[in-house]
Amino acid sequence: MSDIHTKKLLILYILDILQKYTDEEHRLSQKEIQDILKKEYEMPVDRKAIKRNLLNLIEYGSSSEYREVSRKEIFRKKEGAALALKEELSGVVNNPIFVEQVRDAINYRIIDYCQRRYRKNKEEGDY
Repeated sequence: MSDIHTKKLLILYILDILQKYTDEEHRLSQKEIQDILKKEYEMPVDRKAIKRNLLNLIEYGSSSEYREVSRKEIFRKKEGAALALKEELSGVVNNPIFVEQVRDAINYRIIDYCQRRYRKNKEEGDY
């Protein structure tokens, strides 16, 4: 299948995934959609493509919801801690969906930090 044809199918695959795996109480992160696309449709895609297609679905009238959460809404500065959650979130910290989303965000930040650090050190000749 050509790359262009595959890209055109992506929005349909995402819609299918949303219909199969989500409802009012069960949501999926971009990472989870990405994993399902890779596993079930053998279609590796980046998060930007998923976001773009989710926004297109909403624009075209799908009942899907999409919300970006900034780290300012979740994290706060705390003396002696590398990472601290805002007090208002104390009621949801044991929610499995919240835990998964925060874990994805932290893992993404760690990978991004390591890649930037590696590139910087490589440019400076430290590697």
